[in-house]
Amino acid sequence: MEKHRKKSKTLFFIGIWLVAFGITFHSSLGIQENMLGFPAIPLMIIGIILLMVSNFYKTRGDGA
Repeated sequence: MEKHRKKSKTLFFIGIWLVAFGITFHSSLGIQENMLGFPAIPLMIIGIILLMVSNFYKTRGDGA
């Protein structure tokens, strides 16, 4: 993570936490038909999107 900007690092760690919370909610609640487990999937999706977006904020090298 040395070649990433501060914004990239922040997005990465927020994404990691969102994916972790989504997995925790999904595994602790299980697959139920009530709406309590509904936020687990969107949390994981948003976290993965943030992880992918964080790769676009790299610092430029000497040759760029």
